[in-house]
Amino acid sequence: MSFPNLLELHPHLVEGIRGRLTANQPLSTVTWFRTGGPAQLMFQPADEDDLSLFLKKLPKDVPVLPVGLGSNLLIRDGGLEGVVIRLSAKGFGAIEEIGNGRDQGRCRGAGQAPGRGSRKGRPRGFLPFTQEFLVASAELCA
Repeated sequence: MSFPNLLELHPHLVEGIRGRLTANQPLSTVTWFRTGGPAQLMFQPADEDDLSLFLKKLPKDVPVLPVGLGSNLLIRDGGLEGVVIRLSAKGFGAIEEIGNGRDQGRCRGAGQAPGRGSRKGRPRGFLPFTQEFLVASAELCA
């Protein structure tokens, strides 16, 4: 299955973008389980500024699905309409220490591989991974 090419429908999307835009990208090539049909458009932004610029240009009616590195993700064979945003470790893989004392934790970038930075090198008093994830998520959502 393939979708109408969003880059042909909205040519202004490519202006000023430094990341990679690919129409009808098979998602089986980027998910860990190697499953999934095509993304109508896949965007791999260079960094946060690139992602911000792209999202400002994208029409509001186009669906968006961020997938991080594509780990632990099952995609249907029929593919996905809209834009799939794949965040790389290079632009989105930072691990930031947050809080202090008992509220210490880490905020991991969406481009960070699962488990990386969650066990090794954790200073005394840091929360276990599931708790640090929840703390970081709660702060980002607040």
